[in-house]
Amino acid sequence: MRGNFSIIESKIKLINSLASKYGFTLNLFDLAEKNQTVKNISLFFYNINTLKVQNVINLDFSWNNFLSIFIFFVVFFLIFITFLLLFFFKFYFFINV
Repeated sequence: MRGNFSIIESKIKLINSLASKYGFTLNLFDLAEKNQTVKNISLFFYNINTLKVQNVINLDFSWNNFLSIFIFFVVFFLIFITFLLLFFFKFYFFINV
């Protein structure tokens, strides 16, 4: 059993180094210290690809992300409407003069 655990331990070190390269902080050693089974640790090996997707898409919902996206669209919409109005009034006054 110790031999199997040392293989898992080396895989955990490898995944932690890869995760830190891509900006993740994985606490797989904490799971091993809390007497979790090998099956639970292997689920992390299976889900490592979904972790990479979460890093790109940022699936964690927070009000900070929502507010920043909302403010971006409000500002973009106001700028867009302003340019539309300016464009419209420019041609409107040009035609009527």
